[in-house]
Amino acid sequence: MNILFLSDAYGLGGGQIWASRMADALKKRGHNCAVGAPTQAPLHDYTGDDSMHFTYSRVDALSFVPKLGTFVKEYDIDVIVCTPSGNGLDTWALNEFCLSSSRIPAIVLKTGGPPHPNSSAHHYGYGLHPAFRRLLVVCKHNRRMFFHRFPELSSRFVYVQYTGIDLDYFREDHSDVDAAQVRDKLGIAHDVPLVVNVSRVAFLKGQAFLVQAAKSFLTEFPDAHLLIAGDGPPEALNLLKAVAHGCGLGDRIHFWGFQSDVRSILAAATVFVHPSLFEGIPNALLEAMSMRRACVTTDVCGVPELVGNNIDALFVPPNDIDALASAISRLLSDSELRNSLACNAYRRAQAFSIHDRAREFETHLTQVAASATWLSWRARRPGSVSPRRKGLARVKSVIITQSEGMGDQIQAYPFLHLSRIAFRRQHITLLVPYERRRIFEHFGFDEIVSIQKNEDVKRYFEDRSFDIAFDLNLRPNLNPTKDLNVRRLVSFPKEAYPGLHTTYRVYWDIPLWRQFVGLLRSVGVFEPIIPWRLIRPYISEAECHVADSLLERMDGRFIVGVSPGGFSTPDKHWGVENFAAVLNELARELSILPVLFGHYREVSLTWKLEERIAVPTLNLSNRCPNLGVLFALLDRVDFHITNDNGVMHLADVMDTPQVALFGPTDHRFFGPMGRSSLLVISPTGKMAGIEFNDVLRACRRCLRQSVSQRRSRRRFSLQR
Repeated sequence: MNILFLSDAYGLGGGQIWASRMADALKKRGHNCAVGAPTQAPLHDYTGDDSMHFTYSRVDALSFVPKLGTFVKEYDIDVIVCTPSGNGLDTWALNEFCLSSSRIPAIVLKTGGPPHPNSSAHHYGYGLHPAFRRLLVVCKHNRRMFFHRFPELSSRFVYVQYTGIDLDYFREDHSDVDAAQVRDKLGIAHDVPLVVNVSRVAFLKGQAFLVQAAKSFLTEFPDAHLLIAGDGPPEALNLLKAVAHGCGLGDRIHFWGFQSDVRSILAAATVFVHPSLFEGIPNALLEAMSMRRACVTTDVCGVPELVGNNIDALFVPPNDIDALASAISRLLSDSELRNSLACNAYRRAQAFSIHDRAREFETHLTQVAASATWLSWRARRPGSVSPRRKGLARVKSVIITQSEGMGDQIQAYPFLHLSRIAFRRQHITLLVPYERRRIFEHFGFDEIVSIQKNEDVKRYFEDRSFDIAFDLNLRPNLNPTKDLNVRRLVSFPKEAYPGLHTTYRVYWDIPLWRQFVGLLRSVGVFEPIIPWRLIRPYISEAECHVADSLLERMDGRFIVGVSPGGFSTPDKHWGVENFAAVLNELARELSILPVLFGHYREVSLTWKLEERIAVPTLNLSNRCPNLGVLFALLDRVDFHITNDNGVMHLADVMDTPQVALFGPTDHRFFGPMGRSSLLVISPTGKMAGIEFNDVLRACRRCLRQSVSQRRSRRRFSLQR
């Protein structure tokens, strides 16, 4: 397997060290590994020359994305493993790469800490391009934090991958370890107490509290010294040095900066201290445990999963200077406790071998690479697939067309997702109406063509031919590809077609999206299990800003989206007086902001509804600049009440809780695909048969869910 480890960090922290060590471990297991980082990043020097290196100046769409595409194709990369930075630029750039590239590997994100305070689910790949397969976190605590912060995350997207170290390398008796050299450099004897901290210098790593605590334990032990090994911003280092000199201990507190090999420093330590405020599974703590050092650490995040208090280490609360000083003094004065903790820590560290972690990580990579390249096919009838698959291997170009209603086009999402994967090496052209092309952009097709007239279609594709054409239009007399040079047409029953034609019968009691997938089955691509999150659309930052500006006066109220129209026939409309009655009843129970959606032909309809609503209302009918903004708006409403129309299907694919009203149309065929919709179905087949109390009861049920999870559905916005 060819694997690219990608990091946008200009420093060398735990994530970069993990990437380097995991790459080395996977190379020993027979994989080809490359390391990607900015040109001046120390990760390249830390990794060495025996790995492939991908270098770039900065992350942006103009330079980084094309360069990454060239590297992926040249080295046939199967999986990209990215440690996302705090600003989210690397995740955004990878998504842009997936949208513009024809060779898309699987993407795994790995993060060492809890969710960043200003991040969104997009920051960690969720809801972006389907190539983002998995998020790996370093401890169970962090996994719980992610689900608490982003309740929309799937349990099949976030997994725990513990950190590991090379236990043979971090040994106290290793031939390269020279503790005496460190003490000689410090000018102290071998029996002088030495307290050590190895970590990147930053506020969250807690060195400021350690230096302040040093005033206490260095006073109690006049010959003791404190050594801090780690690099960081100059202002942070200067502040620590100023605090040390202010305490009058500048000659006994040493700052050594970044050290590529810390084993001798750890071997020289009497006590190792890790006072971090925000941590996953710290590499430095594991390394000290493997070197048989007694440790003092804060009990934050995943640390309790690594060590036990008073068993493998001493715990102190974060930010507590007195407790930290007391714990260090306790270990310096009690050699028996120190030795006991050191032995237990060493035994505990044996469970975190990098080679064991590499086997686990290899399993993750194998699964995501397989799912990115091949679908998980369900059981097939013996002998029915093989000859068809051979035929598909000869396919070079594919054209797909869908020019009916918006609801039908949204229902085609699973088909489009599967076709992009099944024909991953073929050139795919999508032919759709111009005003709807926005809702298909996230699938990453090679070409999206928007032509209205059949004669223009023929003229545009005059010199081109296609091996397979998929016509997703249900109407027998609608076939935009009939005049094209197509070797094989796959469609629902159509009027007479002169060429090779494969038809799939329509079953009106089966969901429409399954009928579309049936077209793929008819050419040998059998239906897999489709993760719902993989078909959700991508929303740009600009579209999010527009949606936020339109909703700027929500004032903490519950946002109730309302779509009183239907883009086809009026007999699918529930009366505006009924919608108004439901909204007015809800307004008596809870503070709500009704937001009205509608087509330009439905502006007058929404005006009539707005006049009947007793609370201030936001009428966005015909005010959305494009469908991407409508996606963002629907993602921001707390729940949505709607007739059977295109907006209902847009809200469905955004996983927005909604109450959908069905009268003359069959909900089994045209109903929503997801599980967030409550259907109110007329017993008479007419909209007039829908009872007010049934709709109100369904709305209250949606509202109860929104009250209990208020604002838990995180908004789609990219942190650039």
